Amino acid sequence: MTRALAIALLLLLPFAWVLAMPAGPGWPEWPLPGGLPLGNLSAALALLGWPAAAALLARPGSAARRFALIALALALAWLPVSAALAGNLALNFSGQRGTAWGVFTLGVVAGGLVAVAWSALHRLGSRAP
Repeated sequence: MTRALAIALLLLLPFAWVLAMPAGPGWPEWPLPGGLPLGNLSAALALLGWPAAAALLARPGSAARRFALIALALALAWLPVSAALAGNLALNFSGQRGTAWGVFTLGVVAGGLVAVAWSALHRLGSRAP
């Protein structure tokens, strides 16, 4: 039961982040030690939800699990790659770097969604008679 609860909470994590963003005035801009805004850290954590849930959901050794782990690695790389593209922790972009960041971010989100769908289908398919 605890695995199912962890999967459910991880699946809801990105939605909770979307709902929390407009909830309070300015909290995403609160600086953490080192200068990273709290909103950027929370976005990075939210991006981990779907691929982490997919990794827990997929059967060990399956192609779905391997894809979920790749999607999880990309989600883990999102914040460092974003900071490198922006050249700052606030993730203020300009020009082509902003476009590259948008494409990378879209790829991370899409990878998480595909991982969840594939893992769920794989898990459901393995239960069929």
